[in-house]
Amino acid sequence: MRRAIDQDVLEERALAFIQATDLNLLDITGTGAFQIGAKGPVWAGDRAISREWSKAIHNHPDMVDGICYAGNHNASEFSVALFDRAQGKVTLNTTVDWLQLPGLGTIMDAYGIAYL
Repeated sequence: MRRAIDQDVLEERALAFIQATDLNLLDITGTGAFQIGAKGPVWAGDRAISREWSKAIHNHPDMVDGICYAGNHNASEFSVALFDRAQGKVTLNTTVDWLQLPGLGTIMDAYGIAYL
């Protein structure tokens, strides 16, 4: 069964391609989550839990620039959440409207998504 997404939703958003240098990320993939006492709900559960962990990591003396975590919809892929202090280390290269993205159909097929 395919999930559907309204084409208007895709028209309102774009994919940003960035370049980052010297980021100091807390990696909570693999054993990284265990090492800080985190479990799946930190990145794939209730957003209130994620926000509390994010706030605690942000305020930690190590002052990391962000968090690397397993993707919510595909645990074999990684996601990165950057804190505001990483701003000077990130440059926007370009943006692409989702509907103009080469390979969008392949991505949608992989996740079983169709247009409304």
